[in-house]
Amino acid sequence: MHIELDPQLLEEVVFLEIRRREQSGDQAIYQDYRDRVDSLYDAVIGVDALYGGDDEDRDIAFRDVHGEFFDRLGFGRMIRDLLDEFPLLQQHLDQITCSKAVSRKQEGADLFVRRHDGGGRLHRTAMLRLRAEIFLDAGQFHILLRQELYHVSDMLDPAFGYEPDLGDTGESTAQENLIRDRYRVLWELYIDARLVRAGRTPTAFLERRQSLLRKAFESVSDENNSAIFKTVSNAESLTHADLLELAKA
Repeated sequence: MHIELDPQLLEEVVFLEIRRREQSGDQAIYQDYRDRVDSLYDAVIGVDALYGGDDEDRDIAFRDVHGEFFDRLGFGRMIRDLLDEFPLLQQHLDQITCSKAVSRKQEGADLFVRRHDGGGRLHRTAMLRLRAEIFLDAGQFHILLRQELYHVSDMLDPAFGYEPDLGDTGESTAQENLIRDRYRVLWELYIDARLVRAGRTPTAFLERRQSLLRKAFESVSDENNSAIFKTVSNAESLTHADLLELAKA
């Protein structure tokens, strides 16, 4: 599985971490980074003056330096260790692309599937959208990435039976939106419940999910709301169809 990192995201993550370490007194890695980047700028200026320069070669040189420091700072290992927790990703994904998100609302994951070179084999790519700042908070980084990678893992799991089209969800747009919102809340609860049981997410997250569940199912009695919460949070195995049926309750 190939991991592709957006050069802009690479550069910003490395810059933020280098600056943080420099401010905390780690001058060695800051100076090493400055020396490498400054030498590239000097080389670029010299080549541009003589030959007009090559934008593609220049971009590759800077990307390689930032990729090297990204790994040296431990971020590459953080991503690979998390991916190792999800065997289905290793088995079924061809590529993971990490792109830059400019806000928390933009952060998330999507799965894209296409025919490889027009042939019969499917090429699957997971797109992760992440803010550069979250890489500096290891706790939040692990929580967010585990949740998003679990979404992708479920999509790839034949036993889950994910379908991007929820089918007939109501007679009006309002009903359709309600069912989709309920489905999203139920799926997130199911993911967090499995992560909590595995000891990879704080149990407090289930309390937050329960609050969101009450809001999504506000027309349902408290007794039935609690029953839905227990059904999902205690389930060892649920499917896309199970969650959708509960969403339509």
